[in-house]
Amino acid sequence: MLRHVIIIGIISGCLGFAARADEKEADAKMLVQLDRRIPEINFSGQGLADVLDFMRDVTGTNIFVNWHALEAAGIGKDAPVEFRLKDGKVGTSLKGMLDKVSTTKAKAEFSVQDGVLVISTAADPAHPRAGVTMGKLPAGADRMVPEINFAGQGLSDVIDFLKDGGRLKIDVDWTALEQAGISKDAPVIVRVRGVKFSTALRLILESVNDGKSVIDCGSVGDVLKITAKPMAKKTEEKKSEK
Repeated sequence: MLRHVIIIGIISGCLGFAARADEKEADAKMLVQLDRRIPEINFSGQGLADVLDFMRDVTGTNIFVNWHALEAAGIGKDAPVEFRLKDGKVGTSLKGMLDKVSTTKAKAEFSVQDGVLVISTAADPAHPRAGVTMGKLPAGADRMVPEINFAGQGLSDVIDFLKDGGRLKIDVDWTALEQAGISKDAPVIVRVRGVKFSTALRLILESVNDGKSVIDCGSVGDVLKITAKPMAKKTEEKKSEK
């Protein structure tokens, strides 16, 4: 059933597509996309998720939304977007829309990572978020992925699909992930096209991470291992009182 949900399967991407550009080239191309102009943007209260889907479709831009970070700041999928702009750049439009939904708890913003526009909250040094660390993948695994579209499928189903599609040996430490609060049924929300397998996998894991634990991903021989560990707590130096 899962295969029917994916617009274009990963199989051909993992087996038959050569890497077209490194991450720096992909980032440069994204910056060009952000500089393009849109004749008119006019949103009058549509939900943020719908607005971002519209922007993704109209601009052809890869957009990944870290809903864990946004929702922790009180910015939900239905957050109303009130924004209008004529003949504006894509980047300017996105910034304006994200400014509209930002809250007193956190500012919504975007960054460019590996050719993908990542929407999240601004970094808070006092409360850093744990992320995903990507090590070296098994030889030949980091091929191009034409397109994936996971819209809430469970993580274990997604991992099984990656195993079948990429013919990879993937060993997931589910005990460690569950101790980190990441269940097998954690919903994966990722929609991207034309990215490397490592980027797609990182986004899949980011989509289920609540920012409290580090997810480690890397190869041991020809096996791709995925595990998790609590984020190291920041030690504060006590000032000596005189």
